[in-house]
Amino acid sequence: MSEATAEQAAGQNDAAPSSSSARDRLHQFFGDSDPIVEYGAAATPLGVLEKGHTDGVVFGFGEVDGMTCVAASCRPEAADGVIGQRGFAELIRATSIAVQNHVPLILLVEGGGYRNGEPPFYAQGRDFTAVLVEASRSIPILGAALGETRGPLALALGLADIVVATATSTISLSEHSSGHHRSATNSFDRSDTADARIEDVRGTLNRIKQAMLLLRSDAEKSFGAQSELNTELLTKTVSENARRAIDGRRLTDLVLDPDSGLRLRERYGGAIQTTLGRLGGRTVGIVASHSMVNAGAIDADAAMKLGDFLELCEKFTVPVIYLTDVPGLMAGPSAERTAVNRKSVRPYNVQARSTAPHLTVFIRRGFGQGMVLMGGGHHTRGSVLKLAWPTSQFGVMGNKGAASIRSTSSAESENRVSADDAYSKLVERGSADSVAMDFSVDEQIPPSDTRDALIRLLRRLPMRTTQRSTSEASK
Repeated sequence: MSEATAEQAAGQNDAAPSSSSARDRLHQFFGDSDPIVEYGAAATPLGVLEKGHTDGVVFGFGEVDGMTCVAASCRPEAADGVIGQRGFAELIRATSIAVQNHVPLILLVEGGGYRNGEPPFYAQGRDFTAVLVEASRSIPILGAALGETRGPLALALGLADIVVATATSTISLSEHSSGHHRSATNSFDRSDTADARIEDVRGTLNRIKQAMLLLRSDAEKSFGAQSELNTELLTKTVSENARRAIDGRRLTDLVLDPDSGLRLRERYGGAIQTTLGRLGGRTVGIVASHSMVNAGAIDADAAMKLGDFLELCEKFTVPVIYLTDVPGLMAGPSAERTAVNRKSVRPYNVQARSTAPHLTVFIRRGFGQGMVLMGGGHHTRGSVLKLAWPTSQFGVMGNKGAASIRSTSSAESENRVSADDAYSKLVERGSADSVAMDFSVDEQIPPSDTRDALIRLLRRLPMRTTQRSTSEASK
């Protein structure tokens, strides 16, 4: 399945087969194109000697669109809906095979908890969570919550690089079943429990395939050029009405190759939209200001979301592209109660030690510390290109606020100017023309040249060859 096919299939609402065992789901993930090596289908719960009573875990070694991976499917079929010692032994075996062969590990999970009557698996000194922690340093781990997911399986999803969940899934550290599924709309959409929520099992599996192909594909893929209509729409992104919001999701889609984007945590920290996709056939991570939320100001959730996404891109050496239209950080008592001062430092720390390439396109506003976090700071080690649209404006804060302070400041009483004069000077000083002449940005470009300018630079950057370990990334 190609990435475009995976994206299209992920949006379909076709229901999964009515009776889906763990084995059914495994084969649904890999499809019928190529036989897989299957493990553990005959494993029974501890103490069960009869065939046909499985422990609800099976895994396979196979290919998706020519890319090898290990996928473990967990759907406990016993009445208690939990996993026993042999099930966890299978999960550890699947993880070790993925690590030994340097391929992604896919977790397709439902149920969880330790089976009553069996000694806890960790009591034997074989801790699945610890094995996953070590594995996450060297291979991609992607998780799909396909129903009520509990206990150690919920914890395992917390270690995944990307998590996709069905609309009715729940993820809870509780060991006990709630006895029913409930809509995940409220719990997932506005939290970072899952990166994306898809209507059904089939769509969720296809979205996981898309994520795997984006994270592990080192070669450029063929791509379709954006239509002339989309190029024209780029030029109309910034309205003459300065108060009109810019939809960061739409802007992202106009910049990326058609049908290549995988949006992550769309409604969590909504002032920033994060998307994995392809540009010129190469995997990139897009960070777009979304002024339809908080006028684009970065709050605590948006800062944490940005930091997590930058960490993901750094781990896989994925180039980061900022589409910046930010008025600054959220301020005031309500923002301070969320520890925005501390949480806004997280993306700064990732940027300061980054080696993945960072490219910035200033769309409209670039003010204050928000500009620094959205690709405008000098601290980002991996910064390789800063572009500005003619509509961009720069400053330590919004021009109107700065003009008001300057016109009333006692410190400048001798050189005091009117608010209107101060505003005009700030606009001129912070214009794209002035900033380009000062060489504070590398080049000023028209919006219609955005894709071509970015693709030219990306094609001159070395291709990534492997995932960087956590210890290497922290140097």
